[in-house]
Amino acid sequence: MLLAVVAVLASTFVIGFSLAAVSAYGLVACLLLAAIVSTTDPVAVVALFKDISVPHRLTLLVEGESLFNDAAAIAIFSVLMTMLTTGKGAWDDGVWAFLRGFSGVCSSASCWP
Repeated sequence: MLLAVVAVLASTFVIGFSLAAVSAYGLVACLLLAAIVSTTDPVAVVALFKDISVPHRLTLLVEGESLFNDAAAIAIFSVLMTMLTTGKGAWDDGVWAFLRGFSGVCSSASCWP
């Protein structure tokens, strides 16, 4: 979990700050775009795993790591979108959004900050 979440955060910040340095858009808008593109999609990897018959446990690990990536990206995106649209937002909102997104307790858009 630590590597998946930290990797998404690091990727978001590297991409966001790089975009902010070369574009006319603000930092929050660049970080918002970075949150969208910073996650990985394991579909090709899982398909390859099925073709070469890797152990089922490895497939489950890759799919589980993808869930953490997606939950972290959704939490980052929701906090940044709140910051961009309302001018408010705190990073502790992101922690709660991550926990809600990963646990599956709340799947509607009204549950995000």
